[in-house]
This record gives sequence, C-alpha cells and structure tokens, in this order.
Amino acid sequence: MSDNGTPARLREAICAMRQSLYRTARAWCHDAALAEDLTQGAIVKALTRVHSLRDEEALRGWVFTILSNGYRDWLRGRRDHLDIDELPLPCRDCPETQAQTAETVLGVRQALNELRVQHRDAITLVDLDGLTSVEAGRALDIPIGTVMSRLSRGRVQLRSLLEAAPSAAAKRVQGSQRQASPERILGAGA
Repeated sequence: MSDNGTPARLREAICAMRQSLYRTARAWCHDAALAEDLTQGAIVKALTRVHSLRDEEALRGWVFTILSNGYRDWLRGRRDHLDIDELPLPCRDCPETQAQTAETVLGVRQALNELRVQHRDAITLVDLDGLTSVEAGRALDIPIGTVMSRLSRGRVQLRSLLEAAPSAAAKRVQGSQRQASPERILGAGA
C-alpha cells in the first residue's frame, strides 16, 4: 500500500492510462489544454476514489467513465461550440510524410467532428482507445447494445464521409500537373 491507502499497482495502472485518456479527451474536445485538464482531473479523481472500485478488472472502464463524466460536466457548463476549422494546426518544420500524416489526421478529425456526438464518443472509446464495448458502455452509461448500434452506424457514416472527401494527396497531384505545363517548364519563349 502507498501512503494514501491506494495499492501501488492500481496507482501505476491509473497513471499508465494517461496517454489514452488524453487522446480520448482531445478527440472529444479538440483542445489540447482542455484535454490535459480533463485528463488530469480524471486521474486525480480516480486516484482519490480508487477505494470505491469494486472490481479491479473494471479499472480501465471505470477511469474512462470518470473522464466521460468530467467531459459531460464541462459540456454542460459551456455555451459556445468549438469548430475544428477554427483550431490552429500544429506548426512544425516536418518532412513531406509528416505533412501528409497531418492532413490525414485532420481529415479524420473533421469527419469525426461531423458525426453525431454519441457516435463519435463510441468510436473514440472503442476504435481509438481500445476499450471493449462493455467498458465503453460503462463509461458512457449506456447498454452494450446501444454501444454496438452507435459503433455500427457511426462507422458507416465515418466511412462514407472519408470516401466522399477528396484526398489531399490527389489535390496536390492535380495542382502540380496544372502548374507543370511544358510552357512553364521550358519558359514562354521555348
């Protein structure tokens, strides 16, 4: 046991979830600082209330439930909605592959943002954070059948949105083909 009565292995397990919790919070709120606050709040609350956990096997789902509840509390208190198009992209000097990855991530984020909130929440927990459907159901306080339904409908809609969006790579290729005319390459007098 540690000083505050929490078994050390549970404290370590909770702290080890930090990256997953942050990714989920970031996917939900689209704000790095808020995601960090939600993550830290969930970890602190989990560490201080771990004595109320009845089943250690349910630890991951329980901590994500705390995160989900914290996010819901934040949503209730806010009046304006974030628009992903208004968020600044990370500014980095990076190679072409990292730029393409950033474009892909942005496209997926935009598509996720177009989903209904309940579909986005289910997909984020299960597909991005690796929770089971049962754990996601506990975190969202909904039956497993509802989780499965939301996952199915959300994935179909997400796939449709991603397939409908023209790829950024295709746009770049088309743009460079228009710019690379023989006159332009050889000069106007050639």
